Amino acid sequence: MLVAFVLMSVTLAVLFQVFSGGLRLSAQAGEYATALRLAQSQLALAGVEEPLQVGETRGDFGRDGYRWRQTVAPHEWIDGGLAQPAGLDAFLVTLEVYWGEARPRSLQLTTLRVVASR
Repeated sequence: MLVAFVLMSVTLAVLFQVFSGGLRLSAQAGEYATALRLAQSQLALAGVEEPLQVGETRGDFGRDGYRWRQTVAPHEWIDGGLAQPAGLDAFLVTLEVYWGEARPRSLQLTTLRVVASR
């Protein structure tokens, strides 16, 4: 009887750890999905309301501690027989979304934007 009770206790402890680990991973997946949505939205705005300018800007999404940092750098055209197209500039836009205080996490997306020269 005592052996059965000990075996049941160990089994329940293992099951509890499995389920709590699954719930933790599910919560993390939700956080990353939120960060991805926010990053895609912010990248979509890059260069739309205001022209792209080389440098770094930061902001806060205003929800659940998600913050962002956007870096804009000029893109170097690779000379593979093709010259930089006249009248066009290219920029690498990198957006990092970060969140969490106790266990900081981050997600980074980079895109290439080609715009008419100013």
